Amino acid sequence: MRNANGYGTVYKLSGKRRRPYVARITVGWSPDGKQLCQTIGYYATKKEAQIALAEYNKNPYDVGTRKATFGEIYERWAAEAYAAVAERTEQGYRHTYKNCLSVFAKRPIADIKFNEFEMVINNRYPNYGSRHLAKTLLKQIYSYAQKYDIVSDNKIQYINIQYL
Repeated sequence: MRNANGYGTVYKLSGKRRRPYVARITVGWSPDGKQLCQTIGYYATKKEAQIALAEYNKNPYDVGTRKATFGEIYERWAAEAYAAVAERTEQGYRHTYKNCLSVFAKRPIADIKFNEFEMVINNRYPNYGSRHLAKTLLKQIYSYAQKYDIVSDNKIQYINIQYL
């Protein structure tokens, strides 16, 4: 069965691949009359690709922002947030990012699981206060990302900080 006009497409790539199915959308037309397409993602099954395409059409988002890394989002958040906080707070946030959260800097923010954050926070910091500061920073970064439709939910609320 065909998709409606403007809905997007799912097709299979040739060769032996782990994720051979592609979900794509048309974002416009060139002056020559050719389609300008953007890939939503690559999937293991056709059904997964169709589900991703349906979710995109239910709530369209900018595909480029979904691929934004944690480091890029932190930098955008920092540009706004540091103007409104005290100097000591800014120093604490910068130290926390540099010593704990920078391990996620090159990873797309949408792909990071909350239990990875939980593990890093609980293993890197010896006391509760530092762990709490790291969780607070993460909440603010994810709230910023949610505000700009980069992520759909704030996973950080599920992090459990261990007491020693």
